[in-house]
Amino acid sequence: MLLNSRTSPANVATMTKRDIFSELIEGFDDLAAAREGKRTLRTHKVEYTPIEPATGAEIVALREKLQMSQGVFAQTIHAKPATLKNWEQNRSKPNDQATVLIRILSKHPELIRELA
Repeated sequence: MLLNSRTSPANVATMTKRDIFSELIEGFDDLAAAREGKRTLRTHKVEYTPIEPATGAEIVALREKLQMSQGVFAQTIHAKPATLKNWEQNRSKPNDQATVLIRILSKHPELIRELA
């Protein structure tokens, strides 16, 4: 158990120690039971839906709405200024993650402060 400056002796007595080895063994036992058909593990089917990349006009509109220069906006979204410039001029397209970030910021511009 790791202790830090906020851990008081009273709290140490009430903390329980995890037994990682036992948890791993239990997980492997569950997996083996599922493979043998003895137990059904919960499964989820997730369908991937591709999104249309953000357009240059969409990115420029967002940046102007936020009143940021290319350099400041690029730094804020953790992109290189040259990359942002290429996106804005439609020379290249942002990946799905960048597109999602751009669309979230378009709908909720106040979140830009969380990135800075």
